[in-house]
Amino acid sequence: MKRKDGNKWEPPADENDQAPEEIDNIEACQQIKECIAGQDNIVIVPYPNTHAGKPITGCPICCANTTYGLNASSTANIYAPFPSRIDWDIAKWVKLHSPNSTAFTDLLGIDGLSDHLGLSYKNSKELNNIINKDLPG
Repeated sequence: MKRKDGNKWEPPADENDQAPEEIDNIEACQQIKECIAGQDNIVIVPYPNTHAGKPITGCPICCANTTYGLNASSTANIYAPFPSRIDWDIAKWVKLHSPNSTAFTDLLGIDGLSDHLGLSYKNSKELNNIINKDLPG
């Protein structure tokens, strides 16, 4: 891949390259230095942990989606942990459009609004508790 100025971001792939876990740290540092030689404004800060970027060994027992599915309160409800689509849609809209929490709490504070819509939360704090406690991530 090339930048707009024609310099390469990465060295070309070599069929004889070793797997990343087999490359010695000294060789890797040397390759990086050779690749960026002559380029301006490049700062290299070595990461203190030598295991950074290496593959994780072992197979996970369950992926996050499977764990969430097992822990969801109702497997028949695709909007879990929210009880309904409108409950989920409003929560999604609030989180994606980022109105401040006071404005959202004030909106839900309109007399009877959250009850009329059948929402499982009455303010932004209750919504955040549902998201933090019941959703994976």
